[in-house]
Amino acid sequence: MNEYHYLQLNRKQRTYYKKIINAVANGDSDVRPFAFVGSEEIIKIAKAVNYDHPELFYVDFQHLDFLETPIGVVYQINYTVKASNRSFVVEQFEKKISDILKEAAQSNLRGEYEKCRWVHNYLIRHIKYNYE
Repeated sequence: MNEYHYLQLNRKQRTYYKKIINAVANGDSDVRPFAFVGSEEIIKIAKAVNYDHPELFYVDFQHLDFLETPIGVVYQINYTVKASNRSFVVEQFEKKISDILKEAAQSNLRGEYEKCRWVHNYLIRHIKYNYE
């Protein structure tokens, strides 16, 4: 497991981190309460998941919703892509990554600096922002 932010969490937080990962993998709408984990801690844990797992781009980790219950805080997951479209969007995303890596391989890049510069320049040339 090469998850830097996960390693910065304590044991209890790591357990909740795994609960978030499992909930997203299952397409669940929320993460059930865990003993003594409050909303402030969940924010920290969700940020760690976001930083460690960019492949979960379809989860909105910027806007977190919580439901206070008698047994604890429920984290309600906000998805940016509908469940019915998620597998298609992820598949398209993976295909695009594969295409970019093929293009990079054809460029005969040498050294880490050249590779980083190529990725930087590729992103600059190809990303279009929706400002609406």
